[in-house]
Amino acid sequence: MNIKEEILLRTNKGLEIFCFYMPIDFVIKRNFRNPLYDDKRASCNIYLDKKSDCYRMKDFGNDAYSGDCFWFAATMIGLDVKKDFVKVLETIIRDLQLKIYIGKQERFEQRAMIMKPPKPTISQPADQPKLMEEKKWYKLIEQSFSIEEMKYWQQYGIDSNTLQRFHVKSLAHYESISNQGKPFTLGATHEEPMFAYNMRTFVKIYRPKSKLRFLYGGEKVTDYVFGFQQLPSKGDIIFITGGEGTGKSNYISGILSGTLGSERLQAEQTLGLEITANPKGLAVLHYDTEQSEAQLHKNLGKTLRRAGVKTVPEFYHSLYLASLSRKDRLKIIRESMDLFHHKHGGIHLVVIDGIADLIRSANDETDSIAIVDELYRLAGIYNTCIICVLHFFPNGIKLRGHIGSELQRKAAGILSIEKDDNPEYSVVKALKVRDGSPLDVPMMLFGWDKQADMHVYRGEKSKEDKEKRKTDELLSVVKSAFRTKVRLSYQELCDVLMREMEIKDRTAKKYIAYMKEQRILSQDTNGNYQKGELCHT
Repeated sequence: MNIKEEILLRTNKGLEIFCFYMPIDFVIKRNFRNPLYDDKRASCNIYLDKKSDCYRMKDFGNDAYSGDCFWFAATMIGLDVKKDFVKVLETIIRDLQLKIYIGKQERFEQRAMIMKPPKPTISQPADQPKLMEEKKWYKLIEQSFSIEEMKYWQQYGIDSNTLQRFHVKSLAHYESISNQGKPFTLGATHEEPMFAYNMRTFVKIYRPKSKLRFLYGGEKVTDYVFGFQQLPSKGDIIFITGGEGTGKSNYISGILSGTLGSERLQAEQTLGLEITANPKGLAVLHYDTEQSEAQLHKNLGKTLRRAGVKTVPEFYHSLYLASLSRKDRLKIIRESMDLFHHKHGGIHLVVIDGIADLIRSANDETDSIAIVDELYRLAGIYNTCIICVLHFFPNGIKLRGHIGSELQRKAAGILSIEKDDNPEYSVVKALKVRDGSPLDVPMMLFGWDKQADMHVYRGEKSKEDKEKRKTDELLSVVKSAFRTKVRLSYQELCDVLMREMEIKDRTAKKYIAYMKEQRILSQDTNGNYQKGELCHT
């Protein structure tokens, strides 16, 4: 077998070569505009040529732009496929990391990669394509992580498995072209290490100890979310927390009632939340580790009445776990989820009332991490949402203890239920949301209604109350941030807000502007931030 045949064998008959070098998305046998010139009509496609048993590109509008994967790769990297065929093969082997050796040359030890990321399907003006291609080009050379580099990551609790999961590489060398069209080169040193995050269509360069910390190679998309690909495609965990007597069990009853029918209930019936109905009759599982068996039965009656259902649906299962040992409780949850998943064709929702009762101590770090990871795993396996109730008073927007810290990191959302200033009401506050900030989420109220003989939705708290909560929480964060420092730069302040409030960069910047307007922050003559007038009142 010659080198060409071996490459075709390892690249699905050349299809992977087309996919790698093609600057636009395409579908086999479906026409698209040829990216090699200013094509006006979609008359080009990729197909499997049965005669040569490899994929080829055919342009019905201009046959001069037709050929196999080697011709296409050569055209994209500026080589002549006939004169420079060996060089074309070497480039393909290197770029696709095929580990095929040509002769006695050792060309693969450095693991160099040249990437030409995809560009939008919208064609560029005729006078700009060459310049745009130059701006997208970059070259990097990877190396193994050194002991010092691993120590740097380990101080943040990041190990080699995490680095591998997020496609982080250590770099020895990086080349690219600046926005001004000038080539530049960066090299890693002991004092200034360099890392790369492979983001598929582009690369993010991180130099933590350099003045210029971040660079991007290739075409950076505007709406990228770092770590998005690593999120589980299925399942979520939501936590509800609060102290005794705040109405958590009644709130859970409102949520469960929304899953018992085939049509969605009004938000007022489910205490302000919109709950997805369960028309397919998938399993709904409720595990209680705290209530007595009699109280659990009483709560079930309230749930049925709220949903307007007279009998318990066969897909609804409420399990009493308080009498079991902690080890047996988790075992029952695992085994019953598997049983009911197969019995009902899936799981619509799982509620665990009393997650802290599944472990020895909520302040045990090892147990806390293990139980949250296990629930996270189960949510993914069964493609469902798990709602957990944690009987803790939160500390502002933070949860207490090791289990609280772990939940804060892993949960898709966290709700806190507290007694309102009006003792007849309970208030629901968001502590964590997937997008934006919890301080921008309205606070919902619910309270007891004698006539209905159940808790009912009482609307949202006023805009003034919402703004007061926002100001109070931001004041607390700012006072904590400036406890050891008098001034912080804009970026340092952004980092503090993102870390302490679990928010994204754009939300942190919005809050800085808000706090400056509200006199929570002020700026000195150098533009650094310090505590504002409101922090001293």
